[in-house]
Amino acid sequence: MALSRLEDFEASSRRSFKEHEFMHFEVYTAQEEKAGQVVDILVDEAGHFQYLVVDLNDGMTDKQVLLPQQEFHVDQTTRRVYLRRLNKAQVTELMAYNPTDHKIVSGSNEEVVSCSYPL
Repeated sequence: MALSRLEDFEASSRRSFKEHEFMHFEVYTAQEEKAGQVVDILVDEAGHFQYLVVDLNDGMTDKQVLLPQQEFHVDQTTRRVYLRRLNKAQVTELMAYNPTDHKIVSGSNEEVVSCSYPL
């Protein structure tokens, strides 16, 4: 499954997505630990939301990771994304996402989840 940045998909299809509203939201664990910030959104060929790209630049970790939609919920009131089950240490251990590395992006959703997320 090939994925596109939401911004690129919107430009090519002239669509507008509500997911765009949570760009730059802060990402927190359920324990209220700041884990990063949303820097991009990836959608599939049909424009269905698949992943948030989260920047973990916290002084110790300078990388981006993918969070599939089942791993978080969005709180529009606080403008935060809350992780459902991962703590901060687990987030920093996730496989790094490189936007120029199409190997991860073109892999199946199941492959990304199985190799990145603890059961």
